Amino acid sequence: MKAGQMAGSANGVVLEENKGLPSWLKPSVFLQADFQADEYVSYLRRFVPLETLSSELQRYVTVLKGKLVEVINEDYNDFVSLSTKLVNVDGAVKQMRTPFVMLKERLLAAQKAVQAELTALDQGLQRRQQAAKVKALLELMQDTAHVMSKVEKLLVEVDALEAQQGDATLTAEALDSRTRLYERVAGEVSRLKYFLAKGQHLPSLQQLQPRADSAVARLSLLLRQALDAALRGGHQPAVLHCLQAFAAVGDAAGAEQGMWGWSPCICVP
Repeated sequence: MKAGQMAGSANGVVLEENKGLPSWLKPSVFLQADFQADEYVSYLRRFVPLETLSSELQRYVTVLKGKLVEVINEDYNDFVSLSTKLVNVDGAVKQMRTPFVMLKERLLAAQKAVQAELTALDQGLQRRQQAAKVKALLELMQDTAHVMSKVEKLLVEVDALEAQQGDATLTAEALDSRTRLYERVAGEVSRLKYFLAKGQHLPSLQQLQPRADSAVARLSLLLRQALDAALRGGHQPAVLHCLQAFAAVGDAAGAEQGMWGWSPCICVP
């Protein structure tokens, strides 16, 4: 509190109940929002001794206590009758509590029902995901078995075509038809290898691996023989079919081996 503010308080109006106090002690100062006791005491010590200040403050405390007793005595009857007016408090509390208890029970029941629905929904989603996984595995096994069967049927067609064309030197047309068929086989072999790699952990597909290896080895031999014949005869379309078949099955080494020793410029006679 600033000195100017304190001086202003000292010149304020004295309340009726504070008559008899010295003029420099203004109780209204105590009610100010920025009141600081140490600053106020330091300010008053410039006008009165500390002992006088302490004595007057004690006397003022006595006055306040007396006033408090008077206030209590004035309203004593109301304080005493307050308990008699509070009739059936327990019943009122119980009556107020009952709706809240019922509301709590309904909320708990609703929460339990919602939790049960969430649990059922989660279980349903898990079952659906599991069913989707099983379905995907079944489709993979079916697709692999179908492609394996198709590869073997195409190799049977290869045998039939070779038997029809014979072992004599092939014409460009015969070599082209044969290498086209090899390229078809290579495309299916590529799919077969993909499916087998994807389902390599499945026992049913592991059982197909020897058949697939045999088909790949047979196709590799056919392609090398056809590439050699195409290179010797200078049949560029047949060479391209062979190279594309090698690329489809990922057998770059077989293509390089077949091309070894031949000129990269292949001309059609």
